[in-house]
Amino acid sequence: MTKLASSLTHSGWDEMFSKEGVRDSYSQVFKTLQKLSHKNLTNKQKQASDLFMNQGITFTVYSDDANGIERIFPFDIIPRIITQKDWQEVESGIKQRLLALNLFLEDIYSEQNIVKEGIIPAGLIASCPHYIQEVQGIKVPHNIHVHIAGIDLIRGAKGEFMFWKIIFDVQAVLVICWKTEKLPNEFFRICFRPIMSAW
Repeated sequence: MTKLASSLTHSGWDEMFSKEGVRDSYSQVFKTLQKLSHKNLTNKQKQASDLFMNQGITFTVYSDDANGIERIFPFDIIPRIITQKDWQEVESGIKQRLLALNLFLEDIYSEQNIVKEGIIPAGLIASCPHYIQEVQGIKVPHNIHVHIAGIDLIRGAKGEFMFWKIIFDVQAVLVICWKTEKLPNEFFRICFRPIMSAW
């Protein structure tokens, strides 16, 4: 049996425990964990890590001597659960930000009103390594520039969600979503929702 205890501090947020005990959203996961031995849980974590490595869900870290070291994406076998109420707020915020980013890119590659109105200097755009001058003025289907995005979320000390960063790495986002759905883990069968659409 795996023994779990709160790591709640005055300056942090504990996903599973409140001062009153196990949070309602984690009750089923907590019961499942209680049935697993520490060895069994460790084996599940290793199984997930091996799957990530074998299926290429990795990134390369380059050291000073330019030799790449392949590492798996950080992954915790115990899921972080977002309640439906919290997710509605998060989803709304994600859609708002993606819409704003898409409108920004549409403007940058067309009229550039944001530059003309002096909000962003032209040099800042032109000097950006990700700006592609060759596609300036080209209309994209349905004016959609951001097709797939991954959102990094963090929690504040009171549990409020905040956006850490937005990832436009299509390959990384797709492969993580697809592969984690295939993990042989009973936890995920209770909390997965389809990948959302912002358009």
